[in-house]
Amino acid sequence: MQTAIVNIKSRYARTLKFMLVGLSGTLLDYSLLFMLKAFGTPTLLANTCSASLGMLANFNLNRAWTFRCHARASKSYLRQFVQYLLVSLAGLGINNLLLVGLEAHLGAVFHPAGAGFLLAKLTATAGAFIWNYLANMTWTFREARVCEN
Repeated sequence: MQTAIVNIKSRYARTLKFMLVGLSGTLLDYSLLFMLKAFGTPTLLANTCSASLGMLANFNLNRAWTFRCHARASKSYLRQFVQYLLVSLAGLGINNLLLVGLEAHLGAVFHPAGAGFLLAKLTATAGAFIWNYLANMTWTFREARVCEN
């Protein structure tokens, strides 16, 4: 019984850490994106650069903090990074498709300057987050059951 409670607490803490890391990467992504857009960078290039930097930061934070024990016990850094990169590239594709696909449509509906773009980016972020969370939890950072956080 006590082991089950510890496992629930551990999973809850890990999920919370994953969300906090994701939030920090999202803040980095959005900050760089809006800065690049302010300098006239095309949406697709700006989004690719900003999302890539956010993903790289997230991988290192998740490996060092969220999944520190499992990450080191089960896979080499390079193997895990390649898995994370593949998941992230698919997530970037989802993010770009949603952002570019929705930007013009939402921009036509929501008239304040940038509102359509912001809503498109929020939607794209949500779509990519769902993919990244599920794929990384089940593949990249799959638990090795070697030790607990």
